[in-house]
Amino acid sequence: MRRCAKCVLPETYPGIHFSDTGVCNSCLNYEAQKIEGVEVLKKRLKPFYDKRGRYHCIVGLSGGRDSTFVLYYVVKELGLNPLAVTIDNGFMPDQIYKNIERTVDILKVSHLYVKQDITASTFTTTLKAYLVKPNPALVGFLCNGCQGSIKKNLSSLAKRHNINLIIGGGGDLVGGGGEPEQSFAEGLVTKGINLKNKTLSLVLGSIRLLLGNWVLLNSPLTLLSFVREAFYRFVWNYKGLNVIGLFEYIGWNESEIDMTIKEELGWERPKEWPINWRADCKIHWLKEFLYRETLGFTKNDELLSGMVRAGMIDREEAMRRLEYANDNLPENYLGELVKQYGLRLSDLREISHKWRVES
Repeated sequence: MRRCAKCVLPETYPGIHFSDTGVCNSCLNYEAQKIEGVEVLKKRLKPFYDKRGRYHCIVGLSGGRDSTFVLYYVVKELGLNPLAVTIDNGFMPDQIYKNIERTVDILKVSHLYVKQDITASTFTTTLKAYLVKPNPALVGFLCNGCQGSIKKNLSSLAKRHNINLIIGGGGDLVGGGGEPEQSFAEGLVTKGINLKNKTLSLVLGSIRLLLGNWVLLNSPLTLLSFVREAFYRFVWNYKGLNVIGLFEYIGWNESEIDMTIKEELGWERPKEWPINWRADCKIHWLKEFLYRETLGFTKNDELLSGMVRAGMIDREEAMRRLEYANDNLPENYLGELVKQYGLRLSDLREISHKWRVES
């Protein structure tokens, strides 16, 4: 498979183009993210230290490495008293629960679990829809319910506890910054739709995808939950709340994050996972499996390419790391996961290979 001469994005990456020298358009168009700096962050936070109420802010704690580091930094470096909130979608590995309990205990912060059942209620239907009509664009819908539930619950809890500050790592949920990845999943959904309005393109692409699968059309509950998720993702915002993405101010440093959470909080990844990234959800690794089997690459390729562009690692290390991670996906674990829903990983592999050959 041909890959970019500078990063490691493959030729099957949606929308990719190579220059005469073999460099991809993502590298050619890359602009380094501006890091605002700690002093700017502290200046922005200054009014919140004197706010009345028990908590200065809310921090979403998924139990993964980034959210764990954010909570640590908020407490130990910024001196804030946060309310930590975990939105549990039912797919968190056992080790992640242990990480969360150890983290909040060491940091001595208040913590709430909020159960969300939307993802679990639509997971089986989405997988069955994939088996009937495989399409890597459908894989992203396995996470249905997560973003909406996080945004809705963090906002509701902030208002209930008289908190008007939410601090996260970055990305779509909270602020900017964070891991240097893109979102090829969106490119899969909007394939062939080239409108200037990104949100409208995604909505139309989603409608096209969903209307083309009879399994989804026969499940009004799933369709309604997809609409809800789209609303929270593209329309809704944290009205009246101040939202800060920590890494927008301090930068995202993988080695610092990994070292800090391991040494200070005893953080461990689930033993089945090949790498520390996205350790907080089983669905992520099932998605990686399906992307690998259909497209020949995973979101790990995307992350590592972003790290190369940002000068965090060189291309040689990126290739070594992606080959290790992509070759060591936890297939036995994933097989047991889908078996709980009456499905077989071998069937998902077979139908994915069929799509790859025919596309």
